[in-house]
Amino acid sequence: MAEENGQKCVMTDCDGNEIKPVEDKAEIEDIRTTVTKWIDNIAVTIDMPEPSPLWDETSECDYYTDKPDWEAFGALVMLQACLSLNRPLPEYVESKWNAYDEPIVKEAMSKKIANSLLYDTALWLPIPDDIIFVAEYPAGTVGAISTLSLLKRELENINRQLWKADEATIHSWRNDKYYIPVKQKEPETPFGIHPQVRQNA
Repeated sequence: MAEENGQKCVMTDCDGNEIKPVEDKAEIEDIRTTVTKWIDNIAVTIDMPEPSPLWDETSECDYYTDKPDWEAFGALVMLQACLSLNRPLPEYVESKWNAYDEPIVKEAMSKKIANSLLYDTALWLPIPDDIIFVAEYPAGTVGAISTLSLLKRELENINRQLWKADEATIHSWRNDKYYIPVKQKEPETPFGIHPQVRQNA
């Protein structure tokens, strides 16, 4: 999706380090085989009455990459935490902040609220069900996983509570300017929601 909009797509980890794409065909096939087996295991784990595989991992399928940066995702997590606890949003956050270190986010997560944004979820899968579960990731680590359908419903709920924006307005957010510099000795980042986050709401 980034390339379709004339934008360069660069993958980074949560520390901002660039992740280079895998180009070796044999390695790509090994990864695909591992992921396909993982998909089958997920289907068994959640007992989905869906055909296996749950989604297509072949190279012939369209692949869309379009997501906010990590600070913007953190802003979304903070927003959900404040809404869940009925607390005001902070006006500013420090540059290179981590939402999961914030006391209000920790408090919201401790409540075990049934919300994928407050479960330290790392993956949202294209499964037609609104669930959150813990399972093994393809790399072998274990963590929370949810579904795109649940995330979509959560974002729509945020939109209803805060913005009540129609589709045209949501699409216009892509051109918004955000992260306005603060003129002070120790610059901070104004707390705001990345337009790509809001676009999904």
